[in-house]
Amino acid sequence: IVCQINLENKENFKDIIVKYFSQLKKFKITDKFLSDGIILINFFIDNIEIEIYASKLLSIETNGYRHMIIEDRFLNYASLKFKKMIIALKRDGVKTEPAFAKLLNLNGNPYEELLNLEFLTDKEIIDKLRELGYEKRE
Repeated sequence: IVCQINLENKENFKDIIVKYFSQLKKFKITDKFLSDGIILINFFIDNIEIEIYASKLLSIETNGYRHMIIEDRFLNYASLKFKKMIIALKRDGVKTEPAFAKLLNLNGNPYEELLNLEFLTDKEIIDKLRELGYEKRE
């Protein structure tokens, strides 16, 4: 979940998050607001990890949102095998961006490397998936 908050409402936002989510499994709140402008909230519901990514930026300008768009574009052209492998990695505890980086053979910081794929054309995405054996076959 990606949302925008401002400095004036930061403590109120955190109070609401703690009130409604702190009792959930593996609840964790990480406040990087002063350095990076981000508050991350993590918890589990029925063994599904939830992450709330709160930033002072507009939601569509955050790296978290940009990552989701890139991942969605790859999933639209990927085979069922690729999708199942992402799900399996996530079930094993691997975060989404590192899971994509692993399957796409990206080196370095997975969060930064994924952003390097942001402006690929659809054809370039299909070609990359084909090269790795993950293209969708209709």
